Amino acid sequence: MVQIRSPETAELARILASYVARDTIMRTAGLLTAPHLQANAVRIELVVHLAVANCAGKKKPDFGDLELWLNHYLGHTSIAMLEDPVEDVFVTDIRTPEGNWRVFEGLWEANDYSLQVFLDTLMSSEVSEQCQELLRAAFALLRLSDCVAARLSLNRWHIEPSTPKGFVPVMPATRVNLRASAVTFTKEDIERLGVTRKMVASFILREEDRRNLLSESTGHSSLEGRPLVDFGDALVLSLPNAVSPAIRRFLLSELRKMGYLRVFGDALAARQADQVERDSLWELKSDTTSIPPPTFDGGPMPSLHVWLLKYGTNKYLHVVLLHDRLDWLDEQGLSSFMEYPEPVRAGLEKYLNMVAEYCQGLPDYVEGMTLLVFGGLGRGFSLSFKDWPDRWRLSAIRVSDLLMLAGEIDQSIKRYLKCFKQKEWAEGEGVRFQSIDGDFNFYCYWRRLNYQLVPRGLWVGSGSVISVGNDFVLTLRQELRTLVDHHVVPTASGRFVQVMRFGRDTYFKSMQGRPIYASLDHLRAGILAGEVETSRGPTWLLIEPREGDEKVRHLLYEMWSGFIGLFDRLVVETEALMPQLSPGPIEIRLNFNEIIIHEDYVPIVR
Repeated sequence: MVQIRSPETAELARILASYVARDTIMRTAGLLTAPHLQANAVRIELVVHLAVANCAGKKKPDFGDLELWLNHYLGHTSIAMLEDPVEDVFVTDIRTPEGNWRVFEGLWEANDYSLQVFLDTLMSSEVSEQCQELLRAAFALLRLSDCVAARLSLNRWHIEPSTPKGFVPVMPATRVNLRASAVTFTKEDIERLGVTRKMVASFILREEDRRNLLSESTGHSSLEGRPLVDFGDALVLSLPNAVSPAIRRFLLSELRKMGYLRVFGDALAARQADQVERDSLWELKSDTTSIPPPTFDGGPMPSLHVWLLKYGTNKYLHVVLLHDRLDWLDEQGLSSFMEYPEPVRAGLEKYLNMVAEYCQGLPDYVEGMTLLVFGGLGRGFSLSFKDWPDRWRLSAIRVSDLLMLAGEIDQSIKRYLKCFKQKEWAEGEGVRFQSIDGDFNFYCYWRRLNYQLVPRGLWVGSGSVISVGNDFVLTLRQELRTLVDHHVVPTASGRFVQVMRFGRDTYFKSMQGRPIYASLDHLRAGILAGEVETSRGPTWLLIEPREGDEKVRHLLYEMWSGFIGLFDRLVVETEALMPQLSPGPIEIRLNFNEIIIHEDYVPIVR
């Protein structure tokens, strides 16, 4: 968070007063769509805020002006020192019943996940239809965001090298005018997108908001809540990377006004608990026994979901999903930290210690760990413990990162647990780790070093110090986002369904990137469905569900998975021979109701 009016910004604010508002805001906002400037968003966002608050003149900025503002006036300030290495891709994807909408990730942690889980919860049956009417405004702003990305040919998961804290180049290759046009929407543009001013009215900056800017800070400013600046004949999306936080702030505020915030919070907590159990802990199920945790009545406790698991033969894992207080979040803002009152924090500590000591008292106990998972809608948690039992590990991770980690191939959750077992061993030998960017970054560091904590040649013993940088998460996030490639695809009926890449675990890297996807929505309905994506559109291969025992299901899956692995070649060659095929989804349905399974058939064990 940066104070918009400060001694470090005073001179730049005075200079901006002589520049015309529209051109200056368009050009500075356009810089936020340049992937190679992603790491410099702290300075660029601040210049946008200062331009909106101060511009009232007639001068038009050129390349030299933009470069001067970012480097001469801000480049040697403490503000530039706040820039960190990029931690995620530049463009992400929001999946809706209307299709995929691209958003700019910016500096916000879990920007896409936080909005995705918000919208998914709002669209669920647990939430009133009255609340779901809020989606119209959210989808309208998402259309504008996606249009900006489309105008600049930025696909989901796009990223480019970007350097923090240094010189910010603004040159003809930056295509400032093109980017300025990309964030600008005329009346005709808006109508073509099926959007009206009324639909996005909640995101248009008001005059009183503009006057308040100089007393605010970035991270929870009026402009980040209302990023559209109205110039009468056009709207400018002044902060493209604020689309997700703007929608979240709008929805939180409206739900609170409607009196539905508590009900929505309960539905969100239940959804995230289901995600943790279904998508993250599933790999442990074949080797895990669920144990009822001991009853706790030792004081106030935060809202949480817990799982106490025994895995292997003698290892214990206590998974604790902590939920945010959405009323506090609405008041304190997305850039704040969730901090429990001391009685609640102390109650949580006492509970975690009680469970750890209970497991340590079991006759077969050898090792154990508490995994704290931070839920909510994107803000961080500020939490520490005064007492912790010996021989019991502790790790904390955001729910978004845990779910992403589950997309890794070959028992990623067990690898994560192994990482912190190694860390405990190294610390026991006297090694000290300096790591300020969280346990997920620490895991990514371990992974980068080929699953070892101490580099070869470094002495393992008392006095050894290893400083872990804050730039390790990007590689894993980029790799997993591209590999899994979650998005939605239309079916022949016109309904959009969620898909993810099929064949991610194939041995050959060249085979992992093929455009073959499996449908999660079909699978949950008991239907085997996959599709191949080409420039013409998706081509689906489905197997009709059939009644039968486990043998039947195994056989159908083997036939489907075996054929769909070659399906992309068939689709590409067919489309090359039939270029007249119309665009849009095509479905091929296979019906095996008449097939007879021999009694000697044995399913293939993978």
